[in-house]
This record gives sequence, C-alpha cells and structure tokens, in this order.
Amino acid sequence: MLPNLVLDFAAASIAAIPVAWLARFGFLANLRSLSAVANRSLLLIRSQQISDHWKEKAIPAYALKLFVSTIKLALYITGLLGAFVASYTGILFVLSGEFAYARLMNWETQGVVALAGIGLGLISWYRAK
Repeated sequence: MLPNLVLDFAAASIAAIPVAWLARFGFLANLRSLSAVANRSLLLIRSQQISDHWKEKAIPAYALKLFVSTIKLALYITGLLGAFVASYTGILFVLSGEFAYARLMNWETQGVVALAGIGLGLISWYRAK
C-alpha cells in the first residue's frame, strides 16, 4: 500500500487531466467576453458625448450581459471543481480501495492537491510558450 502523500499526489495529478481538458472549452472565451462587456459599459458611463438618457437605456442591457456571463463562469468553475472531486475520489478509490471524500477535507491533502495543480499548470504554461 502506498503512503497517503504519494496516493494524494498521484490521484491529484491524474484527476487534473480531465479538468485541464474541460478548461480548454470556453473558460477563457467567457472570461474575455465578461471583460469586454465590463470595459464597454465603463466606457459608456465615462463618455461625456453620450447623453444620460441613452446611458439609462444601455446600462441595463450591459448589466444583463454581465450577469449572464458571471453566471456562466460560476457554473463553469463549479463544473470543473465537481469534475476534479469526482475523478480524484474515483482514482483514489481504485488506487487504495477507500472512499476519499473525508480525505479531501484534510489540510495535508488540500496542500498536496494545490501543489500538484500549480505544478501541472506551470508545466502546461511553459509548454504553451
């Protein structure tokens, strides 16, 4: 039987694969869309060439777009977290034969998972350069 630290690192590394795969689908596009709408609304508010009447008409439309983009990002992040937890606990169950939901609340496990995620993120960032 492998030590807990090795099991946690192996499970976190393997569980990061589907999360990284899912992260390629639309996260950055949604983030860019949110940023673009926020910038356009700020430019509209700051503009002195546009009357207050038209600003009152346009701001609710921008607010709705910001709200929808924020909800999409929140659902996306929740889905990524759910995919990670499901794959992590499944892989840990296969490797050690125990259910790992309680282990996720342990601070050592969270530290190992965070370090594995940071390491894999840095590796993928360097490979993308």
